[in-house]
Amino acid sequence: MRIGMGINYAGDFSETINNLLEFEAAGLDRVAVPEAYSYDAVSQLGY
Repeated sequence: MRIGMGINYAGDFSETINNLLEFEAAGLDRVAVPEAYSYDAVSQLGY
């Protein structure tokens, strides 16, 4: 089984990276970034 979680799209990109490091350490397999209210999910994932 794979475990996934959505990440916050309204925060700062560096905050997202810190969250991803914590998720990875906890064993999370996948993340998803919602693209709503004109935020750019592709740039956030690429950062």
